[in-house]
Amino acid sequence: LSAGMVEVRNLTRRLWGSDLSAGMVEKARQRDLYDDLQVETLVVSLERVAREGEGSRAALVVAADVVVYVGILGDVFEAAERALEPWGLFAFTIEKAPESECEAFREGNSTGWILTRSGRFAHCLDYVQGLCRKHNMRVVLSKDVTVRFEEGKPVGSQLVVAQLQKERK
Repeated sequence: LSAGMVEVRNLTRRLWGSDLSAGMVEKARQRDLYDDLQVETLVVSLERVAREGEGSRAALVVAADVVVYVGILGDVFEAAERALEPWGLFAFTIEKAPESECEAFREGNSTGWILTRSGRFAHCLDYVQGLCRKHNMRVVLSKDVTVRFEEGKPVGSQLVVAQLQKERK
């Protein structure tokens, strides 16, 4: 919850965060960066922001090292679409699924994600891009990054930034 958030805090008028772990929320609370911290899922957090209405929508939603704990991402993208202000950004990281899985997805023979031996999910960028299109977002950045190491080797990951492509009525 707190890694890199000092920089984000300096750019925002309101910073909220959530985690499933009460311990992680307590650690983040000690940093005194957030206006609101909750023990809840990303989807529940985003739905709460969406319910608060127009003046409270998010200009930026950051889900770093979060979606790797979710297989089917439809609910996450639906909630992000509702929570973002017009032209808002949704920035998140994914672990990259093996190319064989992504090829099968492109051929219509795969879900676009797999559960890895680590217990985390890896996703195909094509799957993520399809969800972006379905939820009125456009990928504006996709970049290989290193989020973690396993057995001394970097786990293939990507930073994805999508922008909501519609005005709210």
